[in-house]
Amino acid sequence: MRFSAFVQEWEKKYAIKHLEVTTLNTYKRCLKKRILPVFGHHRLDQIKPIHILNYLDSFEQDGSRLDGKQRKLSSGSVFMMYRILKNIFSRAVGELLRAIP
Repeated sequence: MRFSAFVQEWEKKYAIKHLEVTTLNTYKRCLKKRILPVFGHHRLDQIKPIHILNYLDSFEQDGSRLDGKQRKLSSGSVFMMYRILKNIFSRAVGELLRAIP
């Protein structure tokens, strides 16, 4: 399954039911602008921890902001990306474990 397809399932089965509206909107905005362009086309089993570490590390570089400012992304914004990815991958592992007889 592609990461983008799982995100759609995650949103329907978990996020809409369990996240506050403002949190869900923030997650969706980050997914659309930052996460899906990088990981969306990959299969879930192709995304390794090193890919996520490299992705998060890329925000420590000057010019990583989308507003054109030549500064790095704030640590709070980087942590938000981490939280979103952790939530999604935790649900993916849970789904996998439930599928094993």
